Amino acid sequence: MDRLFLIVRSDLQPGLQMAQAAHALSAFAAAYPEEHARWRLSSNNLVCLSVGTEGELRATGAKALLRGALVTVFTEPDLDGQATAAAISGEAKGALRTLPLALRAA
Repeated sequence: MDRLFLIVRSDLQPGLQMAQAAHALSAFAAAYPEEHARWRLSSNNLVCLSVGTEGELRATGAKALLRGALVTVFTEPDLDGQATAAAISGEAKGALRTLPLALRAA
């Protein structure tokens, strides 16, 4: 895996976006420990992108799965279980190409 993508919702406050991205990365490491370890040792390349809404986040995760990517979508208990961020392996980079960088407008 040459890179790992973190996708956050731009409708959340910047500090909350950062926290949710960290949660998504932690969830990815727990779900895919061998792949996470290989990524850390081989490239450790991290790309942080954003989508506008929870629906877009879930749709992005679904598209990534169709491309064979490893995906974790983090749901925040303090926000009524809303999906707030996702970690997606590099196989999905083509599907993520049009997403803007996270916090770009912040």
